[in-house]
Amino acid sequence: MPKDVLYRGIVESCYRIIGFQGTQLRVSGEGNIPAHGGAVLVLNHTGYLDFVFGGLAPRTKGRLVRYMSKSAIFRNPMVGWLMRSMGHISVDRIDGQDSFQKAVDYARRGELVGIFPEGTISRSFEIKPMRSGAVRIAQEAGVPIVPMVLFGSQRFWTKGHRRHLGRNHFPLLIRVLEPWTPDPQGDPQELTEQLRATMQECLNGLWADYQREFGDFPAGANWVPARFGGSAPTVEEAQRADKVVEDERHRVRRLSEDLSGLGDKVQELSRNVVSGAYNAYGQAREKLSSSVSSSDSEESRLSNLLLWVKSSLDELAQEGGTGVKEGAERISGATEQLRRDATALYAQLAASGWEKYDGSRLEEALTNLAAQTRQILDRLPHRPHQRLSGLPQVVCLDVAGTLCDDQGQISDASRDMVREFVEHGVRIVLTTESGIEEVRDAAGQLGVSALGVAANGAVRYDVDKAEVLETISVTPQLVAATRAALTRISAASSLRPLHDPKGQTLLLRVSSPDLEPRNLAEQLEQELDTQAVVTYTAEEVQVGAPGADKAAAVGRFIADLGFDAGATMAVGDSYSDAALLRAVEIGVAMGSAPSEVIRSADWTTADVAGDGVAEVLRSVFEDAIKDQENTDSA
Repeated sequence: MPKDVLYRGIVESCYRIIGFQGTQLRVSGEGNIPAHGGAVLVLNHTGYLDFVFGGLAPRTKGRLVRYMSKSAIFRNPMVGWLMRSMGHISVDRIDGQDSFQKAVDYARRGELVGIFPEGTISRSFEIKPMRSGAVRIAQEAGVPIVPMVLFGSQRFWTKGHRRHLGRNHFPLLIRVLEPWTPDPQGDPQELTEQLRATMQECLNGLWADYQREFGDFPAGANWVPARFGGSAPTVEEAQRADKVVEDERHRVRRLSEDLSGLGDKVQELSRNVVSGAYNAYGQAREKLSSSVSSSDSEESRLSNLLLWVKSSLDELAQEGGTGVKEGAERISGATEQLRRDATALYAQLAASGWEKYDGSRLEEALTNLAAQTRQILDRLPHRPHQRLSGLPQVVCLDVAGTLCDDQGQISDASRDMVREFVEHGVRIVLTTESGIEEVRDAAGQLGVSALGVAANGAVRYDVDKAEVLETISVTPQLVAATRAALTRISAASSLRPLHDPKGQTLLLRVSSPDLEPRNLAEQLEQELDTQAVVTYTAEEVQVGAPGADKAAAVGRFIADLGFDAGATMAVGDSYSDAALLRAVEIGVAMGSAPSEVIRSADWTTADVAGDGVAEVLRSVFEDAIKDQENTDSA
């Protein structure tokens, strides 16, 4: 490469420094380094100087190693310049596709590509599980893998310990194994396991050689593996520490994808506003708009919704990168772009006349944008969450649109998490606007013991006993009052009673081809006042008798069972769930919920297609496990 004079000079300087330190260097297998042609040099990783020591054997053949190194190193102006000058490859641990392709290109053109497939330093000084990238690069480039195993580099400088870079006379053992060409059609993970086993066997030999020449490992020394009585972490302890790091990388990777997707949504919404996509929707309803709501109330609702969306986006732009180390540059760029896009959208809509959007899908688009934003915010680990101490005693799950998809099916992930909660003693309450059949079917799919709240709170039901515990029916007077109210509203409508097997009316279901369910519900609520409980979903309005609502029904279950109201949570997706979400300790809105429901909830999770129930239950369960571990270690 153009600046290899610099690189070779650095290698020679390092070699002399190693000699000055009095390092007792033992290198074997140098002949296995290919004199020319591409190869992937695979090294175990126990110290920060491994990239220096890994170049000693290739030096004997006049070869230089192009290491794959984490991108954070390249961000330092001086060090980054040196790394690029030496032809090393920057690896984004959040999204490594570009670095993978660059490594393949290097190997194809005859370079030695150096990789530490353990990913990070092994805290146990044993060989950790390895990623398959080295094998995949060798397969793609059609070059051999040259394994190299080191022992002793951790004494110079390793994670969590101070440096020892003076004249210390530390032994350092390096062994290069025979080149190995992986089967191009072989499974990369299986081949990686074979490679790891070979390198571990070599490391076992180095441990024996070390003790044969330099004596037994000193007991309690921090550079000695735990299996030999050293104070290094055990393999299991090191894996737990590494898992924390891997989980954070996964979180940042998902955050990066989420921010990118959200930015696309903001830009798409902005383009649709410019193109007038939201202007003409629902023109058939314009003749009724004056009876639905005044232009002032429409403007107020949309204006308030836009302010909430802008506030949420700004909040995410400000907090999204908090605590991020690896991938910080990527997240910073994404949040800054999001801030600019949100500001532009707000200015664009604030300057518009709201009347042009009356009856349009703009409100739905803004609500979806807000829901996606709140979901990302609620996943940020540094944000304070409404939390329980341990698992809840009761979990209430709406059925349609929350637990079940459009086909009435429950995902495996949601089913498994509900079962996990039940196995830990949590009571499940299934709620629905429909009859008890929907509760029974959902409980059957889950395969768990459950209680049910049907007909929007008019019926309390014990699934195991197949017993109706309470019914609050709609009186003929309320039916007549509802029909009269619909006549006064002067809109076309249909009223369908929901009956139980005995013929009692449990709920009135009202819909209109002219009015949105929310607008119809608002007017019915004004007309009926205290005579009824009025709620709505995306499809219809429900009118029930006083006391027949989900929150009240669940409250009676909690009282009957002697549970703590402060140890309850509920998940729902419609306005009929809103009172329940406010009543429990943790209320969770699905991403598909109306804006009023999302704003009143403690958390927002994904919609049913994104397994929102499984996501939030898993989060609560993991928090409870951590709480228990902290209690046990206290």
